[in-house]
Amino acid sequence: MTRTSHHMAVAITAAAALALAACASPGSPAADPDSPHTEDLARSLNDAGLAIFRAAAKDDENTAVSPLSIGTAFGMLNEGATAPVAGALDEAFGWPVDGEPLLGAFNSLTQRASSEPGNFPAPGEDEPDHAIVRIANRMYLDDGFAPEQAYREALATYFGAGAEETPMSTDPETAADAINGWVKDRTEGLIPKLVEPDAFDADSRLALVNALYMKAAWQQPFEEFATSDEPFALTGGDSAVVPMMHSGTRDGMVYQGDDFVAVGLPYAYGELEMTLIVPTPGGFEAVRSGLDQDLLDAIDAGAASTGYTLAMPRFTAESTTNLRSVIEGELGIDNLFGVVGLDGIAPDLYVSAAVHATKVIVDEAGTEAAAATAIIAGTTSAPLPPDFEIRADHPFLYVIRDADTGAVLFVGQVLDPR
Repeated sequence: MTRTSHHMAVAITAAAALALAACASPGSPAADPDSPHTEDLARSLNDAGLAIFRAAAKDDENTAVSPLSIGTAFGMLNEGATAPVAGALDEAFGWPVDGEPLLGAFNSLTQRASSEPGNFPAPGEDEPDHAIVRIANRMYLDDGFAPEQAYREALATYFGAGAEETPMSTDPETAADAINGWVKDRTEGLIPKLVEPDAFDADSRLALVNALYMKAAWQQPFEEFATSDEPFALTGGDSAVVPMMHSGTRDGMVYQGDDFVAVGLPYAYGELEMTLIVPTPGGFEAVRSGLDQDLLDAIDAGAASTGYTLAMPRFTAESTTNLRSVIEGELGIDNLFGVVGLDGIAPDLYVSAAVHATKVIVDEAGTEAAAATAIIAGTTSAPLPPDFEIRADHPFLYVIRDADTGAVLFVGQVLDPR
């Protein structure tokens, strides 16, 4: 569509972290956490997020996305969406319900996926802390801009999103600093910058920000003395020497597929789990292209308790994804970007851009990671002997899920652990 001078702009920003700081808004979600649609919503967000990951994954670098972060950001947008944007969002995310039941499901998912060590009995000496998962939302308003009151109340009630004014249309640097500071604080500095000042212009009016923080220790940590430098096969045929962690003999849930092996690596107390997916050499792209909710279901259903040893690298991975390019260009979702249809927020609004950034750190102790999403809009026992050895010494995939709801917090690929 053509932009004209009376158009306004809205920026919706979501940040997710596996190592993030305090929850933000003055009102945390307080609605009933017992929605019957929670698991269905989690599966919908998983499928959408996994599709975005498959489309965004590059063949020459590590890539990761947070389906829960992306889905929450677009869930906030959806509450104010009208035709044709509402239809495009439903096509992209496959909401299991709509209206208040959908809002209740988002609220329930937030509460059930969230976790604080203080909610559990204090661990004994030498026992790990419980996982931390914090989810926070915030709404930034341009000076003088007032969204529809019903929309503002819905975001406060179901997403816990408080509001703050920032001059995004007249002072983009100040607005970017405010949003980036909030995201940096809530991702423990892992995402120091999400938006640039040029994300805003004279039409900018609103930014919605979601932050999800996770930090978790392995249920069975890798001993640091067992880590050694070993070769890792790169996609181009070369290899790199990287620190390879070794599990020793374990008994765990292993799935043997035709062209990959998957193993569940639970975090402490079983509250979260990483599913490590190691394709056979040469089969990476085929496995990646089939990574969806159905494959995760098959792994869950077909995994069996098996003795194994595991070698996997320590790694730190960072990536940035242009969500507009992926959703519109790769997935072919029309009428989501560049089309007016957010009347539940304010007249003449349209989504103009969306970006997602992640950082994931995996070591002997556990996992720390962060993700951020910005959507810009404008108007108009003794273990058994191992059955086999699992070696992630070539490109592999990983999925980190909440054990209660099944929500995928992070999905990623490691092509080069360095």
